[in-house]
Amino acid sequence: MTHPKRRLAPWTVTRTGPDGTFVLGPRLGVLQLSTADLDALSARAWDELVVLGFAEPTSARALSLVSEAALPPPRAGGREAPAPGARPGTIVAGAFEDEGEALARALSAQIPGSAWRVTTELPDAARGALVILLQAIEPRSPDLARALLSRGAEVLWYGEGSEGVHLGPVLRAPRDLDDYLEATHGWGAARDLWRMGFTDGWPVTLISAIRDDVSGVARAAQRALSAPAGSCVLLGGMRQVSLWTTLARAPVTLDVLCSSQTWSKGMLADLRVERAVEVDAVWVASCRSPAGGDAYLEGNFGKGTSPEEARITGVGEAVERFSAFLGSREVRAGEAPPTTEELPLRAFHPFAPAWEAYLAQGEPPVEMTQVRDEVSGRVVRVPATLLHESYGPTHPSSASTGTTSCGLAAYPDRRGAVLRGALETLERDSFYPAFLHQRPAQCLALDDVPDAPRRGDLRDLAGALERLGFSFWLLRYPDARALPIVHAFLLDAAGTAMSRGAGSGYTWATAAVKALLEAVQLREQFALVAQQGPSGPTDDGYVAWAKPEVIAELCAYLRRSTRPDRLVDLPDEAALHARVLAGVGALLVKDLPSPAVDMSAVRVLIPGATCHACPSISAGGAKLLGAAFKHPVPV
Repeated sequence: MTHPKRRLAPWTVTRTGPDGTFVLGPRLGVLQLSTADLDALSARAWDELVVLGFAEPTSARALSLVSEAALPPPRAGGREAPAPGARPGTIVAGAFEDEGEALARALSAQIPGSAWRVTTELPDAARGALVILLQAIEPRSPDLARALLSRGAEVLWYGEGSEGVHLGPVLRAPRDLDDYLEATHGWGAARDLWRMGFTDGWPVTLISAIRDDVSGVARAAQRALSAPAGSCVLLGGMRQVSLWTTLARAPVTLDVLCSSQTWSKGMLADLRVERAVEVDAVWVASCRSPAGGDAYLEGNFGKGTSPEEARITGVGEAVERFSAFLGSREVRAGEAPPTTEELPLRAFHPFAPAWEAYLAQGEPPVEMTQVRDEVSGRVVRVPATLLHESYGPTHPSSASTGTTSCGLAAYPDRRGAVLRGALETLERDSFYPAFLHQRPAQCLALDDVPDAPRRGDLRDLAGALERLGFSFWLLRYPDARALPIVHAFLLDAAGTAMSRGAGSGYTWATAAVKALLEAVQLREQFALVAQQGPSGPTDDGYVAWAKPEVIAELCAYLRRSTRPDRLVDLPDEAALHARVLAGVGALLVKDLPSPAVDMSAVRVLIPGATCHACPSISAGGAKLLGAAFKHPVPV
């Protein structure tokens, strides 16, 4: 008996090289085949490919297109108002003429007053004409769409993401296409696919969707045609979403952002809120936001004692980092203000090989930008790289230091955002010089913490950790600022890894809860690094703090801590803000373009503050020179 020849689905892309045969398919998933010869695959392996949508079924019945019975019934007679998208449309079917005819009938039935025709060639589209280019591979450079747009036509685009097929956006101008391509390709995962050799185009499973549910495709197309610019409709679930690139020109409320941007081409990709793997009393949120194609910088995390607290803090981190990314795309230099004060890079905490190379060049001039000193009210000019370096410098002169997100913050009001950016910087300035030089610390017992609204959360969290066998330490480093800043250290019962965290607030209870939550959240990173290996330079700390000899050194240091002085809470956040301003010589703030109209986003710089664990020849880095603790620190 002769079996039909096996073939991969037309919506797949295959790359064969010295490292094997890889197939890119539905939902942009990648499979590695044991052989490039499809007929040599086992029956089980082939069936799995079919089930996953990577291969064509070999039975004629399974290959048949949607039947006429699956189309919407004809509409009753009588005049009906035209629906959005009710105009003549053309489907350029190419090799998929049968699927094009099925979709044309479904669209004509779904959208009152519309009429769709099918052609196999690029039409001579008039201005305002609506076109769908039917294809199984989405080209990286869609020249056909550009040609149609140049003639004044509109194109209903579609694509593939981890959710499957989406219909939309409607392309009305070349800029719309550019925005879509950036929203699709501006991710670390896209760079990974290109590095694997998938450079010309990626699969899109619209053909499969038409075969399975052409009416559903027509409904999604109708919604996409009436949606705002930059909007798409997910075929699975019919949810309307927006590309992250829309936020650069049209910020939205936080509620709208959370509902429209939680998808693979939105600002909150892969948003999840789950219980911590080891400590189910803690909730951890995670998502990815665009960071110039650097996958390592895309991750955002939130944590809390409730799912809502974790979600809010995770989305807040995504907003602040995305704001910095948007800021990096703007023209950052401006006319010199009426002041001559400029602060050089070395007044802060630059680091890494980029800083060493910059020093070796004699510290040439760099791009400067304006910030406001919240203490004095003055306008000061600082190196622009300090504000946007984390998200891809747009000018070669900006590449003069390593990356850090220290001092980024987003909050419903500007003063709250400034305070949180300052506190994050001061937490680091409190920790790194004292810890790396192994200076004496004070260890807080639960009874040392004054009664405050979050003291109950602290006791509940501490109890949950103790029941699981964790040991934890809550440290403070006394200094002249006298801010409620707590540093937590957390060790599991088996002694497999020591994690750490920092927290602050106007009460010591709030600071301690935040520090413990961060220490729990960082344990998730330990598990990820152990499973996948280090993926970035800061992962070295996770490797080091899982080594028995380093854990022993840390425990010995923690045992040397002493009892604290009497702890006193501040009355409210206003008092905390006042104490922060009184404790710093300058508090430099750059307002960033927030994607949420009801959130302020800022970058805070404190001259001389130590912002990370890297020593350098600079005001912040010099405080770490000759440190006693020689191991990297997890962040």
